Amino acid sequence: LAYACNADAPSSGITYIGCYRDTGNRALPYREGTVTSPEECAINCGSYAYFGVQYGGECWCGNSRESATQYGQLPPTACPSNQLGAAWANNLFQNMNYVGAKTGGLNLDFTNKFISGSLSEDGTIQIGAYIFLGVIVLLVVNII
Repeated sequence: LAYACNADAPSSGITYIGCYRDTGNRALPYREGTVTSPEECAINCGSYAYFGVQYGGECWCGNSRESATQYGQLPPTACPSNQLGAAWANNLFQNMNYVGAKTGGLNLDFTNKFISGSLSEDGTIQIGAYIFLGVIVLLVVNII
């Protein structure tokens, strides 16, 4: 069962998915502060593919759409038109500013400032880079 969006999508860079239920076992596992807009949450969740705003401004992030939507979609009226979420209800968005969203499926891991990924499912091209103070100081490309 699908519901229509109850508000216009925010500015470019984020795509509104809908209003989704949450529980104590979070659909989006990473809390990134309290925000006053979905755009601010998108910035806080810059290294995640999905984010949700809940309970008037709690900003939650994650990389799995399956996890983010696991508890089911709610009617549009369950989330407020300001898109700041409600109690146990996420205004859910896809973060198009997430690096993986811009690279055709290259999923990057920013752990310890080392970026790595694979451009193909069979791992035929692998990329790695070390970032120090925002500058790539080492870039490694392996073609297997």
